[in-house]
Amino acid sequence: MPTKIEHLKQAMHNTDVSTLLGGSACSACDWEVTTLFYSVVHLIEAKMGTLGLPHNSRERHKYRKQFVHSFYRQVAADYDALYTKCRRARYDCIDVTPQHVADARKRHEALRKALAS
Repeated sequence: MPTKIEHLKQAMHNTDVSTLLGGSACSACDWEVTTLFYSVVHLIEAKMGTLGLPHNSRERHKYRKQFVHSFYRQVAADYDALYTKCRRARYDCIDVTPQHVADARKRHEALRKALAS
């Protein structure tokens, strides 16, 4: 299992990759949303590890969602929306627009701030 520091480094890396993918052309908007979501995933994993909360590796998304809904209710809707956008981009092949990315960035920032406290 990765350490808190490793999760935080990966979260920062994923955020940086999202920024690198960004641009007015939005040629990789789907990946921008995906990397933002997985940045949050690592922030949650770091927080859960700090609190010593166990989670089943086969059901990690379920446990992360429960964690956010239990301890960070103020940003639970942001987590759910970012998760849904990421899944739809990856599996449903939706056309991810610059507006989707802007919304994902806003939600990512709200989650990042909440999880930093």
